[in-house]
Amino acid sequence: MTRFGSWPTCAASRFAADRSGMGAVEFAMVAPLLFLLYLGGSELTIALAIDRKVEHTASTVNDLVTQAQSLTAEDLEGIYRVSEALLAPYPSEGLQIRVTSVEIDEEGLATVDWSCPTTGMARLAAGTPFTLPSNFAPLRSRTILVAETRYPYTPITGQVFSEMFEMGGISYLDPRIGNSIESTGCAPIAL
Repeated sequence: MTRFGSWPTCAASRFAADRSGMGAVEFAMVAPLLFLLYLGGSELTIALAIDRKVEHTASTVNDLVTQAQSLTAEDLEGIYRVSEALLAPYPSEGLQIRVTSVEIDEEGLATVDWSCPTTGMARLAAGTPFTLPSNFAPLRSRTILVAETRYPYTPITGQVFSEMFEMGGISYLDPRIGNSIESTGCAPIAL
C-alpha cells in the first residue's frame, strides 16, 4: 500500500523536474503578444506612410496650381488627378482636395477669391472671410493659395487604431507668376 500511495508523489516530482518542452510552453505564452506587436507595428507604419502622402499631396497640388496664371476646370481636374499617383500604392478613394485663392487686402482682412473642391468638400463662397494662421497677420495686399486635403483612414487590423479617423494636410503658397491666379470656375470634381 505504501508503494501504490507514493506513485502520485513520484509522478508529480518527476513532472516538476522535467524541463523538456519548456521552450514550447514559453513560446505559446509569448507568441500572441509578439503577433499583436507585429500587427500593430505594421498598421502604425502604414498609417504614418499614408499621412505623409496626404500631406505631400496638399503641397504638390498647391505647387502645381501656383505655377499657372489662370486655371480652367479641366486644368484643376488634371492637377487633382495627380493625387492618385501621389497616394500609390494606397487607394485614393475618399481623398478630398480643395484649393482656395485667398486675397488679403491692405487692412489684413483675408477673403475667398475663388475655391474649387473635389466631391465631399464644400466650395467656399467668394467674398467670405477666410481664417489664416496668425503668422500671416502682417501680410497686406497679396494673394495666398491654400490647398487642403482630407483622407479617411480605415485601420486594417484594428490593433493600434480601432476605428476610422481622418488625416489631412494644408499648404500655403504665393502665386509664382504675377500677383494672383484667375480661375474660370469649376464644378465639384470627383476623384
